[in-house]
Amino acid sequence: MVKNIAAEETDKLRIIITTDIGGDPDDAQSMIRFLCYSNMFDVEGLIATCLHKKHIERYGKPPVNPNLIKERVEAYGQVLDNLKKHANGFPSSEYLLSIIKSGYPSREKVGAGYDTEASEWIIKCIDKEDPRTLNFAIWGGAVDLAQAIHKVKYTRSQEQFDKFISKIRIYCINKQDIGVDSILSNAPDILMYLAYDKSSTGKKVYLGMYQGGDDMQELTSSDWVVPNVQTNHGLLGALYPLKTNTFNGINCLKEGDTPSFLFFVSHVIGLSNCAHPNWGSWGGRFIHHSNNLWLDAKDTVVTSEGVVTDEKATVWRWRKEFQNDFAARMDWCVAEKYTDANHNPVVVVNGALERTVSSGETVVLDATGSFDPDDDTLSYEWMYYKEAGTYGEDFEVSNANKKIASFVAPLVLTPKTLHFILKVTDNGSPRLTGYKRVIVTVVSC
Repeated sequence: MVKNIAAEETDKLRIIITTDIGGDPDDAQSMIRFLCYSNMFDVEGLIATCLHKKHIERYGKPPVNPNLIKERVEAYGQVLDNLKKHANGFPSSEYLLSIIKSGYPSREKVGAGYDTEASEWIIKCIDKEDPRTLNFAIWGGAVDLAQAIHKVKYTRSQEQFDKFISKIRIYCINKQDIGVDSILSNAPDILMYLAYDKSSTGKKVYLGMYQGGDDMQELTSSDWVVPNVQTNHGLLGALYPLKTNTFNGINCLKEGDTPSFLFFVSHVIGLSNCAHPNWGSWGGRFIHHSNNLWLDAKDTVVTSEGVVTDEKATVWRWRKEFQNDFAARMDWCVAEKYTDANHNPVVVVNGALERTVSSGETVVLDATGSFDPDDDTLSYEWMYYKEAGTYGEDFEVSNANKKIASFVAPLVLTPKTLHFILKVTDNGSPRLTGYKRVIVTVVSC
């Protein structure tokens, strides 16, 4: 067993990835990162979906490319022994190979006669006698999930269909085919977090993975990717593409689909809760739209270039932390001993993570007991996350950069919530951060 694992999950999150890998190379990038975090999940499907027609017609590519998932899983298998020296729970490459499935070779077909290996597999997974929600990270098209939902809707009773739908949670990157609209038409009450900006302003949540932020060029450029991912990091890193269909002339790293699973990673590491998309996380933040549909929210972040308020900021505000985290996991791929790499701090909050206090009451935020498994020196930040709560005003925390901080609960007339993110960061290389979130409900005296 690995020592000092920060977050052993007794109930792992279930997840299925659907990817149009083989089109824009950023899906291949995202798959490499996902495999490095696969220990955090019960991975139940790696589904190859159909490419955009421009990649098929203009470049002559096959419409569905499960072989490209297989190639990366096989490379993962070559570094797996090292990964397992640094964290528990990594699945075998043989298992992951067994759950690679192929979707329908068109983005425009849902209905009778369009069942696929992928859609049938999805039904089988959802039908399992498992009380946990099955999470879907939709990187490309959603037609195969839409097909599964369509089939169940028209072959089972309403009660059976409702039970089926109640077991699904979806994080979808944009509307890339007819799948999203088909799903919402057949199952309007399905739980979906849709990173989608219908106004086409170019400020979708997921774009924050590689656009915006002071450190955009530094942490998404080839100068960062080559030493931290691609070279001297084993066969998996060597497969990381250096070119994507990004048109801003700066980036090498795109990974526009990665926020879909970083959202769920954030749940495991204590930063957020995937049942509350409005709380914000590495995967962005969302606001309620209708039924169980959530759309892109905006955050305000102060940068060296001024104050930025947009959807992308909900992701890029965390970029330094999630990029360092990725770099460390790539180091694990080649570090043969636990002591040869860095590992995340173990974060402890003394007191309840959810509290109710009265206006005027002094609230103590105490991180005493937090420690680093590598005996690195730790720094502390109690970040007030205004947009995640309902108080909605700027707010100061005393000693916000100390192990023990405090604040005086503000005057309120009705109950209001304030969210505080404890970030504990080590001084290792790369510097890694652990999290806990404290939610304080303030009531009037």
